[in-house]
Amino acid sequence: MEIKIKRKEVLINILIYLGLILIVLGNVLIQNIGNMDEIWVYNFGRCIVEGLIPYKDISMIITPLFPYICALFLKIFGNEIFVLRIVESIETGTILFMTYKIMQRLKMNKGVALLITLGISYIYKDMFCLDYNWAVLLIELILLYIELRNKDDMLKFSFKREFLLGILARKYNFTKTDFRTIFCIYLYIL
Repeated sequence: MEIKIKRKEVLINILIYLGLILIVLGNVLIQNIGNMDEIWVYNFGRCIVEGLIPYKDISMIITPLFPYICALFLKIFGNEIFVLRIVESIETGTILFMTYKIMQRLKMNKGVALLITLGISYIYKDMFCLDYNWAVLLIELILLYIELRNKDDMLKFSFKREFLLGILARKYNFTKTDFRTIFCIYLYIL
């Protein structure tokens, strides 16, 4: 009986996640190409795909991790801004889904949490774009969800968990490019 409830809950979460991605995708695909962050990330990714090296061949202000991630998608799926808009929809859909899951962890009614999440998506519909700031927001929400998921264990202090989570929470702000290493270490140790 409990397994059927878990399966139903997982299926509902998958449907909500896919629904949020489709909502964002529907909004993003009809936007004009004019967001400078989107054009900037696309052009950096395109240059990396063409073999140019950041800081040597390309003048960059930001660290190259995010353009490298975008370049990977451009290399695999084609050198079109449409590809990055799909990536943007997945990223933003994940942000909205993490918001929904955090509200559930805070014991909010599922229906109310979904309505608030849809309200947030409506309020920010004109701001969805693929840039580093949205990626940082996603990382912050994942960290918050990890903390809330472990809140039952908070009575048992784990120096290792708190230390690694602290490094993870602050590391990407300062050096941005080695975030992936710290995140992998954190997941491996847990």
